[in-house]
Amino acid sequence: MKAIILFGLFILFSSLLPADAEENLSEYDATALADYDALQN
Repeated sequence: MKAIILFGLFILFSSLLPADAEENLSEYDATALADYDALQN
């Protein structure tokens, strides 16, 4: 349950970032998504 909440906060935080910062985080975002998928399965 914690993982889902943290993931939601991460998405919220990344949506608030300026576009430049968001581009820099795209690799990390992909990693977070992969981790999230792993947790779901």
